[in-house]
Amino acid sequence: MNIFIIGGTGLMGPSLVRELEEEGHCATCYNRRGVHPRGGDSVKGDRNDDKSLRSAIRDLNPDVVIDMIPYTEEQAIALGRILNESSSRLIACSSVDVYRAYNIIHRLEDPPYQPCPIKESDELRSTLGADGKEYDKLNVERQYLSLDNDVTIFRLPAIYGWPDQRRVKSYVDQIKKAGVVKMHPDEAQWRCSRALNENCAYAISLGLDQSGKSVYNVGERYSFTEAEWCRKTGEILGWDGKIELDENLDCGGDAKQDWIVETQLIRDDLGYHEKYDCDEGLRKSVAKYIESEQFTSVDTSEPCG
Repeated sequence: MNIFIIGGTGLMGPSLVRELEEEGHCATCYNRRGVHPRGGDSVKGDRNDDKSLRSAIRDLNPDVVIDMIPYTEEQAIALGRILNESSSRLIACSSVDVYRAYNIIHRLEDPPYQPCPIKESDELRSTLGADGKEYDKLNVERQYLSLDNDVTIFRLPAIYGWPDQRRVKSYVDQIKKAGVVKMHPDEAQWRCSRALNENCAYAISLGLDQSGKSVYNVGERYSFTEAEWCRKTGEILGWDGKIELDENLDCGGDAKQDWIVETQLIRDDLGYHEKYDCDEGLRKSVAKYIESEQFTSVDTSEPCG
């Protein structure tokens, strides 16, 4: 198949391109730098430039368009107009932040709490999320699902794996600097769905042949608490120290609302499984972060406990 990828250079893009090309597909990447992570075909352009994007899609006439970076409703409307001129199928990367649980966590909607695990058919949030219109997956989904084209949407969880640093930075820094990790008791027990970036890319690659409209949650079968995730990170560093619970710390949201999604549908429909080892992915992420300039700027003079 000829596949047109909007993005393709970020957290999941290189892994997705590898998955597609190893299956014999031709993947063309469209991004502002005109970069293809494996040296293949690319087009330089801004996805917010309708004329450039329309020209690139028209010239390639792809079987499938994969939108890796649909952030706003306006972007979805613009791409929708272009796709209405073609028969290309659309795959779009969304987020599990479309569910009501996300807004409860951020105190934008009031309890009752949304039961977990959350299925694809469960209640979505009723308002914009914490980032407002600048990151609006809810209305992106609505626009894409209204198209006449075949559309498959993947709702992705908290993604880890290099080059991401957010999922390991706080714990690695605390462990290396002071040998102790501090967190609010409610945060320690909070659970959310996570997935390795390579496995998310694999999930997306499974949607090429989907017809009609489909929405899938992506995530690992087991959702770790923050304390468990901290421990997993610490084990990689040879740390078996103390997690200090402090009620005076900012919990960062309503941690009584877990954020766990049910992933049986994608496993049943598309045969999804964790193709890549999650523990190994986390280990590599921690190692790469320690090697990075961001980590070397952290004061690590105090010994690890």
